[in-house]
Amino acid sequence: MRLALLIRLLEESNNKEEKISQLAQYFINVSDELFFESLLLLRGNRPKKIISTETLLDWTREQNSVPQWLFERSIEECNDTHDAINLLLEQHEGEHELNFIEFKLQLQSIPLHLDEVKKYVLNQWKILKVNPDRYFFNKLISGSLRVHIDDVLLFQAMAIALKTTKQKISLCFSLMDPLKFLHPRKLLKSKIFLEKFAIYSIRNHKNYVEINQHQLQDLNFPVFVSPIWIGVRIQIIKHKSELFVWDLEKQILIFLDSEKQNYLQSLEFDFVVEATIISLNKLLKDSQESNQEMLILEDLLEWNHLEIASFSERLKCFEFLNLNSKQDLNIYINDVSEYHDPNIIKSRFHTLEFNKHKGLNLYNSIGLFKIQAEYKKAKLILIYAQKLNQSNSSYYDQYTLACRSGTTLVPVSKVDSNFEFETLLEVHNFIVNNTVERFGPVRSVSPQLVFEIQYSRIEESKRHKAGIVLKDVSLLQFCLDESIDVISALSELKQGLK
Repeated sequence: MRLALLIRLLEESNNKEEKISQLAQYFINVSDELFFESLLLLRGNRPKKIISTETLLDWTREQNSVPQWLFERSIEECNDTHDAINLLLEQHEGEHELNFIEFKLQLQSIPLHLDEVKKYVLNQWKILKVNPDRYFFNKLISGSLRVHIDDVLLFQAMAIALKTTKQKISLCFSLMDPLKFLHPRKLLKSKIFLEKFAIYSIRNHKNYVEINQHQLQDLNFPVFVSPIWIGVRIQIIKHKSELFVWDLEKQILIFLDSEKQNYLQSLEFDFVVEATIISLNKLLKDSQESNQEMLILEDLLEWNHLEIASFSERLKCFEFLNLNSKQDLNIYINDVSEYHDPNIIKSRFHTLEFNKHKGLNLYNSIGLFKIQAEYKKAKLILIYAQKLNQSNSSYYDQYTLACRSGTTLVPVSKVDSNFEFETLLEVHNFIVNNTVERFGPVRSVSPQLVFEIQYSRIEESKRHKAGIVLKDVSLLQFCLDESIDVISALSELKQGLK
């Protein structure tokens, strides 16, 4: 499939699956060089405008024998000016398809003198196929091409064509700017990104098996035990001179504070580490270092390009970070202990301060296990929504949820969507269709959509009108046909305060 035909098909289709199929078919058959150029165009990076649409109309009038009144009436009746131009020009049987690579090279070599541009355009009108190549050419040269495929669809199509996953494509675009590379298809298939970074970073968490306290008796001992901190779960990937920090929950690239970032980047070794970022003022309420963050290193997955299988060996390898001499950086290795008695593990679980931790990780020769703090459930209603990443998100995916307080609604939580794409799109469409007011990027939504959520704890909060805020919240499901009376009352939630 040629690029001109692809653009025409994408313009005419409103079906998401059709667009993905057309894009995938195109990416499979296209050359590496055109793959890159097409990618830029589909993401909204169009060539520089050479001539105005009005000038193209004038040249069309010169090439056409239709009376002036009929020419103008034809332009008025046609919804698309470039369609009108294409129809009013001579309907010859052109032999050439528009080669986008050659087109861009020709634009660079054409003198900007109007006569030279006109000569080039008239020649292209004679040799190009009428549909869709001549139409596509007119839109390109006049800077009128408005094509921008949503990244979600684009990444799905690329994943099909490259026989990989959408998440791996997304990761590559987040880690590195694909516009800097001549052949992104080679980049996406490279060992560094697909066999190293993607394998480690795409998995949200390891394959833990959740168990309860009674099942501890069935584990093989000894067991290594470490607390699960409440914070931002990340992976730190050091490769040569570059350092990438990947948020495992939101699947985006983030940054540590400059001192930690510079220190980790200066290390001679390459590594992949799983860690948790914790805000110090959450732990040390009297601390003056309220803008500082603590970094808890939990698991060393790779060191100098070698995967470390034994958990005890991983812990020993943390010594290479030389943290004892860098205590001012607030980087720590997670507290890991070896246990031989399940009753001692139970005791430790019960003594955890769950405002800092939410459970225990357990490692032994069989596998990886997790004991979680007990989650509570509630029903809250959506009152505000916004896009989590304003510059890189097409959907409303951050929600402010409220509970009942008498006859009013009071917000108690702001939560990011953890829904699959189809459900996210359904919620997004509801938000768009039921917006009652806008405050910059925030939409006030008619209170109809009830979410069932789970949370680990409640904290007092002077910033919230309710006086409390729910923590470690995740969305379970939503419902449109439930009465507002079913949502949780503030008085009920406050009973969970210790």
